Amino acid sequence: MKNIKLKSLAIAGLMALGSGSLATAQTVLHITGAQADRAAVNNAIGNILLPGFTAAYVGTTLSASNQAVFVGTTTSGAGSLPVVIQTDFIGTTPGVVDVAAQTTINGWLSSTGNTLTAATAATAPALITGGNSLTSPVLAAAAIPDAVISDNWQASLPIASGASETALTETNTGGVGVVTYVWAAGKGAPAPFTTSIGTATTLGSQQVTVSSVTGLKVGDTVSGNPNIPVGASIQAISGSTLTLSQIATATASGVATTYSYSGLSNISNQLAEALFFNGSVPLSQATGFASDNGSTLYLIGRSPVAGTKAAAIQEAYEGQTDTADGSNVLYSTELAFPIQYFPYDASNNIVGSASTGPIASFKLTPAVGATAPFPALNLGNNGFANNSQVASALIATNSAANSADVGYIGADDAGTAVYSGAVLLNYNGFPYSTSNVENGQYTFWTYAHFYYNSSHLSGNPLTVADAVGSQLLSSDSKVFGDIISNLAVARVDSTDTPQDQDGIIVF
Repeated sequence: MKNIKLKSLAIAGLMALGSGSLATAQTVLHITGAQADRAAVNNAIGNILLPGFTAAYVGTTLSASNQAVFVGTTTSGAGSLPVVIQTDFIGTTPGVVDVAAQTTINGWLSSTGNTLTAATAATAPALITGGNSLTSPVLAAAAIPDAVISDNWQASLPIASGASETALTETNTGGVGVVTYVWAAGKGAPAPFTTSIGTATTLGSQQVTVSSVTGLKVGDTVSGNPNIPVGASIQAISGSTLTLSQIATATASGVATTYSYSGLSNISNQLAEALFFNGSVPLSQATGFASDNGSTLYLIGRSPVAGTKAAAIQEAYEGQTDTADGSNVLYSTELAFPIQYFPYDASNNIVGSASTGPIASFKLTPAVGATAPFPALNLGNNGFANNSQVASALIATNSAANSADVGYIGADDAGTAVYSGAVLLNYNGFPYSTSNVENGQYTFWTYAHFYYNSSHLSGNPLTVADAVGSQLLSSDSKVFGDIISNLAVARVDSTDTPQDQDGIIVF
């Protein structure tokens, strides 16, 4: 009997050791990269895990968190592996640099020091839910990121030469999805106006008489009246008499005529170029109305290392090279560090990061010292750290005299901003919609890439990374934009170098 007990104890001890070995055999994967893509990656992680997985995160929701930790077992298609997946979305460029150069970062959440609770996966475009929101997060040990989600081709990013330019490998060659972006105007931006008013014309006269001048202003476009030439606008208003820029071609009375003001409703790639080059333009350049010439339109946006900013610049310049040296526009003298502004409140706090407003003034972003491998930033070269801060700035009340502001953000970050008062702008005349992206009318988008360093990642961690990339490719890229296979167009041309593949012509 004693021998049986001893054998039982020995077996129990071996089982305990085996159980401990299994616990330590968890596959760990560290993911970093674009904050604009975080919701899609978090979704993809949930969808490669079996039901019953747990999570913890920093932020208001698991889907929108920049830092999260997931613990569970992958599906059979992803290897049936017990895993710990940690995310720390620090931005496209720094993420690519750290994966390429094998640099440790320390924003990973501990899987044992934090309380994790049940989370539920969702089929895109629905979002993952649950998990525990941490108020005092415990960090794990610093570690090299294993994979990076990037808004841009690696060679399109403004990265210094050296280890940080080590060529990375994609889990899916050509990208894992389509990342879409929007331009938006800040709250209080001039709104479009259209009205139809009965109008009397006299042959050969610039003066017309209207039944009402309510809402009309100098500069309004006149259309829809066969007796008034196309392209006419209001030059002066006196009582019920309007002076137009064109003479009437016939005498008639009571003809329904459309008077309209475009407001700040569209941004062209040419206007985007002007804003990146100068940081501001006369508001009239955006609205087309001379009456707006006394107001200024300011550009607010992301820091130089943001993939969102690289995408906006590449798209504005259509991937063209700088004629002086043949290099990509991100490296050209004028665009290496475009000019941007911060909005400030009356106490000189930056609205969007340190303040919710109202906006009292706009000032060039402050200069910043060098942080390897990134150079120093001169006055006006910097920007907001993330898209959420840009969105917060855009929804702030603007009390600065004779001003308006515009910014660029990921489409998945735009919803809250628009619902809170920001104005979604057309791009080159087309509104943002999935259909317009897929059919080539709306071109402010890039391919998302899920990269890893082949000298670092292999075995089970690579199996899990490949599964995340495949999940993005097949479904969860809908969260940040669209699935590549849904596109009826493309913007990859074999005659272009990888450095130029972001922003080239859509066809």
